[in-house]
Amino acid sequence: MDNKKLYVGNFDTSIDEYALLKLFKPFGKIVQFEYMFHLHGPNKGTPRGYCFLEYGENKSSLEAISAMDGKMLRGRKLVVSFANKNPHANNDTPHSSKRPPSLTMRNQRVKQLGSTDAKIMAIEAKLARMQKTISEDTHQASSSSSSPTSSAPASRPSSRPSSTSSSSSSQRFKPY
Repeated sequence: MDNKKLYVGNFDTSIDEYALLKLFKPFGKIVQFEYMFHLHGPNKGTPRGYCFLEYGENKSSLEAISAMDGKMLRGRKLVVSFANKNPHANNDTPHSSKRPPSLTMRNQRVKQLGSTDAKIMAIEAKLARMQKTISEDTHQASSSSSSPTSSAPASRPSSRPSSTSSSSSSQRFKPY
C-alpha cells in the first residue's frame, strides 16, 4: 500500500505554509503540499486549519506521523494521519469535475417524478381546482346576500360590514 500522503489538521490558522514546511521537512523530501483556504463565505481567503502533504517515501510519512501527531503547536494538538482517498474521485485527474453524490441522487429523484409536461399539467389542474373553489365560495356569498329580507338571520354570517349601513362606518376601528 502506498501511504505517502498525510493529513495535517487542527493547527491554528495563524500558522502559514512556510512554518508547516519547516516543521515537516526534517522527516524527508516533501513532493506535494496543499494548504487549504476558505473559498467562499465570510472567511474567504483565510486558512481552514488543515493541509495535505506528500513525501517521496513511505518511511518519511511514517516518521512524520509518529513524531508530529499530538504535538502542541500554538496551544493546539496537531492531528497527523494518512490522508483518506476520496472514493468518488477520478484517478486520472487530481481534481475531478464529477458531481457530488447528493446532486446525482437528487437528479435521479427528479427524473423518477416524471417529465416536465406531466408536472405542468398537474400544476394547471391544481390551479383549475383552486379557481373553481374560489368561484363557488363567491357565488354562495353573493346568493346569501341577495336572499329576500326576512327576520331570520342569514345562513352564513358575513364577515364584511355592509356598505349600505351608515352606522357601520362609525363602528369601524379607526387607528389613532
